[in-house]
Amino acid sequence: MYDLPGIYARRCFEDLRLSTSPSKVGYIVQTLASHVLLRLHYQVVKDKPSGHPDIIATRNDVGEIRLEVEAEAVGTHPRQLKKEDFDSLVGIPGVRGYFALAVMNPTPHWILVPAERLIRRRRYSNALLKALRDEQFSDDWTYQYVRLLNDECSRILSSSSSELRRRALDGQGL
Repeated sequence: MYDLPGIYARRCFEDLRLSTSPSKVGYIVQTLASHVLLRLHYQVVKDKPSGHPDIIATRNDVGEIRLEVEAEAVGTHPRQLKKEDFDSLVGIPGVRGYFALAVMNPTPHWILVPAERLIRRRRYSNALLKALRDEQFSDDWTYQYVRLLNDECSRILSSSSSELRRRALDGQGL
């Protein structure tokens, strides 16, 4: 059976990828992660293109989460958190830290791995990251991300990453 919502979302991502540079795609995907958090009923407290962590969000029943976000715009390669990235995600009381990887092929999906599962700070393939992921959170996140791309593709393509970021920080979804 075909995954039509995923196929349409991939087309949106391809349009985005072809319309800008790879580094800008990464910034936009990071900011789209903030919009996914809004759809999952979090309040986005921080979303910065530089610094550690990339995103901080809160939700009353969950508390604070921190994310280090990467986007796989072209091809796959092993991932490794830098020391600064890792240190901003673990060992903080009451905080859950995640490494969040946006994968675009064959259809868009996210791999969200609790940072404490990456304690050895080595290079991880996508297959290993998938095995270590928080399956339910990754599935919920992917569902909302695909809906976001499908519902708001034209707004995403016509907005800058800074405009998208401002809207997320103001609690205004797309």
